[in-house]
Amino acid sequence: MQTILVLVGIHGNAEILIRAVERAPSLLIDCSNCADAHQLFPFVDEEQLKSIYVIEVELLYLLRDVLKRTDAIARGIGAKCILVTQFSYLFSYNDEDENKNLLEHCWKLLRRLADSYEVIVGIHESYEELAKEHCDTIKDEQMGHTVISQRMNLDNLLSELSDYGKSLRREDRAVFERLLKQPLKHVGSISHASSFHAWAFLILSILLEQEKRCKHECLADGCLQEKEQARTVDQNT
Repeated sequence: MQTILVLVGIHGNAEILIRAVERAPSLLIDCSNCADAHQLFPFVDEEQLKSIYVIEVELLYLLRDVLKRTDAIARGIGAKCILVTQFSYLFSYNDEDENKNLLEHCWKLLRRLADSYEVIVGIHESYEELAKEHCDTIKDEQMGHTVISQRMNLDNLLSELSDYGKSLRREDRAVFERLLKQPLKHVGSISHASSFHAWAFLILSILLEQEKRCKHECLADGCLQEKEQARTVDQNT
């Protein structure tokens, strides 16, 4: 049976550590300085600890650099699961725009890793919106329930529409599949809206991309006509 790979967000760090043990051999990127084997892993014997590879991270820039190399590290130790503790307390340089761009890059790297591994990330309220945008599911550690993210809602909608597309004629199916790729460019905006009517934003995203495409085509046609007119003038002079 094929393993379903997902990017899961969990509020808090305690369950992150527990899952690191349950899914060993695992790679744990500790951004909260909480992976203390003596205090937090008293129920784990020494042999089990050897199958949990821990990387301590203190800088936001370092987290980004580590995530770039995480795939190679995970393959080297045979890890099937990658876990990251909350990274809201990492040292940064008090540049809000720069930090935002770095965080966005980190989440995109985590999203990419989720194509090959189960990825579990500790969520802090300071980057809740980014988590909703990139995670497949978000689990509330205290309340014990799972929240389906906007991304998952969108993926479910696209999956249903894809089933419809399979019944179309070949030429129509090609156009339809191209249309379904367009909302993925607006996942962040759809997540920010946090609406129960994600399907409406999906349609709006398609219309927006279509409008942009028409505008670009018109501009391209206008430039071509200008070039043809200029060429005609040159030939007549």
